[in-house]
Amino acid sequence: MLFDTFRQAASATGTVKRFRQEGWLFPRRIRRWIGKGDLIWGPLEHCRVIQILHNPRYAGAFVYGRTRGAYRQGRKSFGLKVDRENWQVLIQNAHPGFIDWDEFERNQATLKQNLTGFGRDRRGSMPREGVGLLQGRIVCGVCGARMGVRYQVVGNKLEPYYMCTENPVRRAGKPCQSVRGSAIDEAIGSLLLECRTGRSRRRASCRRRDIRARQTGRRSTSEPTCPSSL
Repeated sequence: MLFDTFRQAASATGTVKRFRQEGWLFPRRIRRWIGKGDLIWGPLEHCRVIQILHNPRYAGAFVYGRTRGAYRQGRKSFGLKVDRENWQVLIQNAHPGFIDWDEFERNQATLKQNLTGFGRDRRGSMPREGVGLLQGRIVCGVCGARMGVRYQVVGNKLEPYYMCTENPVRRAGKPCQSVRGSAIDEAIGSLLLECRTGRSRRRASCRRRDIRARQTGRRSTSEPTCPSSL
């Protein structure tokens, strides 16, 4: 049913919305703690759709080496995704699948096209085109997720709106909030300019003291030393 719905919706978000509208539940197995191994049914979420669509096992393939372990000093180990060309084993048609390999490839292409609109792996990356000053930098005060930016023409001028898309995308719900960005951008821009101006004034003051000290051959003990970071 999930693959049939994705064929019609052509997006993971659209698939989640269809499941919510129809009241369909989806199975999930508990992986740890109490009830480990039990199968439960609940609302379908965006992350689960992505996991299934990216998993070649559902296309009848046997794969080994999709992830590899990595370590950071002072932290627990974690898994990193490996590009397909670097998988150690890939055997197509190893067992009956829910879809064939051609459809799996088409699904990957569709997901890649949709990735430009949303994606956890794009967070903190270079902002896209637009006038929004804080693209990719604002965090929702309701749910804690990073907010996206949408543009709307207001009075023949393109205005940014910062919108939390976490709930609509992942659970087919309503946005936590949407805020007009012009006032926020103006306030943050003024704050940055003020900080920059104050730093420039401190740097100029330090330079003047250094010049006087070189001219007199000594530095007054009452004058603070200029930090190298200024």
